[in-house]
Amino acid sequence: MPLWEADSGESDPRIAISEMWRDSWHIIAVRTDKYKYIWDNRRPEKPLLFDLEVDQEEKKNLAFQSPEVVSDLHRHVEMVLDEMEKTKSEQIESPELDEEMLGRLRDLGYVQ
Repeated sequence: MPLWEADSGESDPRIAISEMWRDSWHIIAVRTDKYKYIWDNRRPEKPLLFDLEVDQEEKKNLAFQSPEVVSDLHRHVEMVLDEMEKTKSEQIESPELDEEMLGRLRDLGYVQ
C-alpha cells in the first residue's frame, strides 16, 4: 500500500526482493537495476553479489570486492528477517473441518 499511495516509507520501488523457503533453509535475493545480492542462511558468510550491467550471466561474485554494496543490500535482507521474526510467534488456529472435507483432503494426500 505505501507504494500505491506514494508514501515515503522504507520501501524502494526500484528494489525487488524474492525468497525461497524450505524446511531447514532460506534464501533471500535483493535485486536493483544494477545488482543482484543473494543471501543463503546455510552459508551466510558467503553472500553472492553480481553486477548485472556487466555480468548478466552472474558468473563473477563481487561480494568480497564490494563490501559497501553488500552492506547496503543486506539491510533489506535484515528487514525481511525482522518481519519474519515478528510474525513467528503468531498462532494460526487449525480450521474446523467436517468429515466430508477431511475425506477429500485424505483422497488428495494432504492429510492421513
